[in-house]
Amino acid sequence: MQVLDPSWEGAPPALRSAPRLSSLDDIDVALLSNVKARVEPLFDQVETLLRNRWGVVTVDRATKGNHSAPAEGELGDRAPGGGTRARWRSRGDGLLIRGSHPVAFTAIVATLAVTPAAPAMAQDGVVLAEFIFETAPYPECHASTIAETASGALVAAWFGGTAERNPDVGIWFSRLEAERAEPAGAASLPSGRWSPPVEVVNGVQADGARYPTWNPVLYQSPQDDAPLLLFFKVGPSPPEWWGMVMESADDGRTWSEPRRLPDGILGPIRNKPITLADGTLLAGSSIENAPAPPVWRAHFERSTDLGRTWTRTESLAGRTAAGEDFRIIQPTILTLGDGELLALFRSKESRVAASRSTDEGRTWGPVYATGLPNPDAGVDGVTLADGRHLLVYNHKVRIDGAWAGSRSRLNVGLSDDGDTWDASLMLEDQDGEYSYPAVIRTRDGLVHLTYTHRRTRIRHVVLDPAALQRHPMAGEEWPAEASVLAPAPE
Repeated sequence: MQVLDPSWEGAPPALRSAPRLSSLDDIDVALLSNVKARVEPLFDQVETLLRNRWGVVTVDRATKGNHSAPAEGELGDRAPGGGTRARWRSRGDGLLIRGSHPVAFTAIVATLAVTPAAPAMAQDGVVLAEFIFETAPYPECHASTIAETASGALVAAWFGGTAERNPDVGIWFSRLEAERAEPAGAASLPSGRWSPPVEVVNGVQADGARYPTWNPVLYQSPQDDAPLLLFFKVGPSPPEWWGMVMESADDGRTWSEPRRLPDGILGPIRNKPITLADGTLLAGSSIENAPAPPVWRAHFERSTDLGRTWTRTESLAGRTAAGEDFRIIQPTILTLGDGELLALFRSKESRVAASRSTDEGRTWGPVYATGLPNPDAGVDGVTLADGRHLLVYNHKVRIDGAWAGSRSRLNVGLSDDGDTWDASLMLEDQDGEYSYPAVIRTRDGLVHLTYTHRRTRIRHVVLDPAALQRHPMAGEEWPAEASVLAPAPE
């Protein structure tokens, strides 16, 4: 939209010199009274841009078509020179914008387009909350994944179809279509919207048979000229599925033909792999059909050539303090430094499970229970630039083995050592399923996460880890004082 570019030919001088904003807290934008511009079409553009960036936005339209007098009760203070002020401020559920002069909205939009996102913009650590799509050509979706490509684009994928396990379930993909405004002296700030979901692969076989697809994992290696990788599974059920991979050199616009992984290799089973210091790709994987108890077992797979050839570790088996088999799948890997790694697992034993490696994942120590509850649901985490660890998980346990309600709460925890975890943020706490988080740290230091929202949409949340609060947890109780993200609009 040309109005987002302050250098747009025809933009008024006040727009071109709109003040740079560093905070969202009660900022006034003053404009001279003699500013003239075509303003009527701007309201929809303002709302769209701000909603894409911050989620829920309320724009007061009481004075649409009246460009001189402020609405009753709104901010109508006169700026120096007789101009009109428009005020905008942050709220927990987005931005509230009030004012009477549409050109003021123009200046706000232009300012947002040229001002780099700053940590100070985060409220309780939340920079953005949005849905990747509102409607889609399938009734259900699940198991999202997100990555930052070599060019800096954000991409996401998930599986979608009539229902999990049905043969029509395919892998769907979206890319954040960025619009960049780069006026002189200003940093580039991506903005835009997610592209409509498109199915990039399904489970149709050469003989015409069709199987469901499962658990896509996007990964961009930091190595030079590395393609974007998309791992996924195909097969009638988890015990019978096999691993596949595709590559893209253009941020997911086009893809190579799917390639089946070697026998015995499934690839990253649900969570992203990591790249070790020597360039080795280390992926957490697991099986759900071990020949002897426990039938759920995790293992790790390594590739030194970006997924062309692989080796794998022995399967991990552990026992609880009560002597029961520890059934674990879907590892996420955190880095502790000096070659030490921490893996956290989904488990059937009502706790997030853990294991440590001191040799960059070649061998792993005993499996043990953390203090974090787990309702037999996926977890994902990331090690932050300052060495802390962030984990997204469902802070609940299954009651009497029932699924109903066990994934209705989704949480963010922080830890300095991977052993003791503090509560930070409640992402969801309401009826419905909110599950299978995917978490990455982008090059700007922010944390991006996606997760299943009631099996109908994928929610995307951006966090500023420097602004996240921490609250010690006593036992399994989630602290009441921890921040809560406002529920998404229906």
